[in-house]
Amino acid sequence: MSRAVLGPFARRLHLRLAEQGFEADRYVFRRWSPAGDAVLVELKPRKALDDETRFHLNLALVLAPVLRWDRTRLGLRDDALPKTENGIWTLRVEPPGDDAFDWEIPTPDHADEIFDALAAQLDPKLPGLLRLLDHDQLRTVTKDRAVLGYATRNVAGWLLAEEAGGATPGLRAALFGDEDPDDPEAEGRIPMARPIWQWAASGEPWGARP
Repeated sequence: MSRAVLGPFARRLHLRLAEQGFEADRYVFRRWSPAGDAVLVELKPRKALDDETRFHLNLALVLAPVLRWDRTRLGLRDDALPKTENGIWTLRVEPPGDDAFDWEIPTPDHADEIFDALAAQLDPKLPGLLRLLDHDQLRTVTKDRAVLGYATRNVAGWLLAEEAGGATPGLRAALFGDEDPDDPEAEGRIPMARPIWQWAASGEPWGARP
């Protein structure tokens, strides 16, 4: 991977994303909400032969309480900025072509061509990505799996806890059914039932931008 190619490519992408309020952190671009949630666009470098430059283009939604949970369980600093790995939802934007998985810039002379192709794939997705920062819009999105897919139930669970305003009986039933959330063997009705319940019981605010 040629950093001499990907660096200028990333700076050019930031100029485009800055118009939408994104901030650059090398190859990661973040747009924050007042509540402390973030959507991310990331160029993830990949190993490549010779002077080729390869990378993945990843998108992510990071919810503020999930980021705090990740910081605690992973031993990260309290001010650690989110990466796509912290996303409750992620999406890889692949280049056009049936057999294409990595974005590839064979030589610096191809950078403009690849940037235009990437922008053509990314630009239509940005309005929907930014929509996820509005909790009212996010609730609408969780009514079916069309947008968030596998993450829909977990996102809906976090929003339900936000609405509940605490560890209420209704939230407990939604997350655990007849199970006791204090039972370490309780599996819950959704994958993130336990961290959601623990956050609701903690009384912590949703969060604010670090």
